[in-house]
Order: sequence, then structure tokens, then C-alpha cells
Amino acid sequence: MQVSDGQFGAYVEPAVAVNPRNPRNLLAASRVVQGKALDLATYASFDGGLTWQGNGILPGSALGDDGNVTVTFDQAGHGYVSGLVTRSTAGGGGPEYVWRTDDGGRHFGPPVLAMRGNTDHSGLAADPTAGSSDLYLAGIVFQGSAGKLRFTRSADSGRSFEPARSIDPSDSPDDRLTVVAAGPDGTTSSRRAAASPSPSPPRPTTAPRSPLPSAWARSAGPRPRRESARAAARPSPSTRAPVTSTPR
Repeated sequence: MQVSDGQFGAYVEPAVAVNPRNPRNLLAASRVVQGKALDLATYASFDGGLTWQGNGILPGSALGDDGNVTVTFDQAGHGYVSGLVTRSTAGGGGPEYVWRTDDGGRHFGPPVLAMRGNTDHSGLAADPTAGSSDLYLAGIVFQGSAGKLRFTRSADSGRSFEPARSIDPSDSPDDRLTVVAAGPDGTTSSRRAAASPSPSPPRPTTAPRSPLPSAWARSAGPRPRRESARAAARPSPSTRAPVTSTPR
């Protein structure tokens, strides 16, 4: 099924999610090309993907080098889109924002700042536990040429986010391409690729599972929680190739 109507010059890095409260409601987002600039646009379906409506550019998305969208729904049926926003067309990343929709993708609220700095390829997930209002966002924040894994959480359905912090025990400067998954009762996992600064691929390393700082558990309210995070580079040594730059 065709999702976009050809309004933009090209469509890059699309993402899609299904509403658990209404499986016929799908929400999609994409990086779109307008001349030399990139924006973020969304699309919604209410018949299981048979037909789609375009919603245009997300509010607050700037003509620049926006991108790296992720889409998810929480158990209450609220939809979320995350992406970086920058007014520069020279690349280099930008802060990460999250948009929320309460009507399946027809309308979106204003962007909420989720992670500061020059971010890249973040991942967004919602706690699947009934009644939870937690969202989890992990991404790479560049400090010069070093890309470091950072994690943040919203405990109020995307209205605000905690300050981002490191969850990689090694604090590796070579992290790239984050993926986040959420389990019940606040359990989260984050995987990232580790770029190789040398011609030969490094040996894969695994960070042990460890609890997140206790301040995060206390901020979630009285409900008992299990919060942990894993940041691991687990590609097969036989197939892994060195990475020398960050794909955009």
C-alpha cells in the first residue's frame, strides 16, 4: 500500500507502529526532503493500513537536517514520534524531541525536548504495563568525534523528560545506532553498535545487566519497579565490518 502522496521530494528512514488499543490504527513517520533541507512528516491509517492520510510536517520541525524518527504507542493508545531537530543543513546532529498524539495521528502537540546536544539515531519505547506512563529514550550524543550512549525517561506520558545520563559502564566513545525495547514493570534494554576506530574489527563486548540509579525508580511513584538497562555490542565477529563514520 502506498503511504505517502508524493508531496515531498524523497522519503528517508521511515518508521511505523500499531496502536495496541486499536490495531487498525497505524502511525508512520519519515524524514522528508524539501530541496536541500530535511524535515519530519507523519502519516496515519485507521483501517489497518489499507488507506493513509498525510499530516504534513510535525509542528516545530525546522527546515534543516531533521531526521532519525522513531514511532511508538503506549498502552493507553497515545502515539509518540521522536526525532532530532536542527536548523542547519550541514549535518552534525541536534537535540532530540518527542511529539505526542492523542487521536491516533491526526493531530500532534508541540515538541518536547527529550535529550540535549548533538544526538544521532535515538530509539524510543513505551512501557507495555497497563496504567504505566513511562517512555524510554536512548541515543548517541556526540562530544567532538566521540559518540556516547545516553538514556532518559519520561514518567508523565511524554510531557517532560529526565536529564539524560550514561548507562554504558565502559562509557565507550564509539557507540552508534541505538535500539530500545521496553518490557513490563519498567524493564528496559538498549542495544548499540560499537564503531571500530582501528582497521581491524574489535572483539565484541557485553556489558552486564545492572539496575538504573535508584533516583529513577523513586521518581516513578509508589508502584514497585524493576528498572535495568543493557548496552551491548553483540555482532558476530565473522561478519562485522569496521565502522568509520556515523550513517545519517
